[in-house]
Amino acid sequence: MLSHYLVIAAGALTVTTTPVPASAPVVVPVDPQHMTIREIRAYNALLPRSDPAYIRCIHQEQIGSLVQTNYICHTNREWARLEDIANQNARDSIDAMSRKSTNDR
Repeated sequence: MLSHYLVIAAGALTVTTTPVPASAPVVVPVDPQHMTIREIRAYNALLPRSDPAYIRCIHQEQIGSLVQTNYICHTNREWARLEDIANQNARDSIDAMSRKSTNDR
């Protein structure tokens, strides 16, 4: 009877693993907001401009100032996500305005 319990316990402790290929790239998330321009350039040197992880920065003047500017940096993937959100917000605004103008008649 004791051997029966040992077999069950041994079966419960069986561990299965899935092998990971050695060539799988390690994806490290980057935060362009906390990187210097020099770090961004070094990071981008290894990537083509069309890569989703490539970091693009834009130069934006601060409203009300003639000299102060801001650099806004995001990955291509993040820029695409922000553009999709802005487009969806614009579509939602147009839909809301068109519904309101037809409901007032």
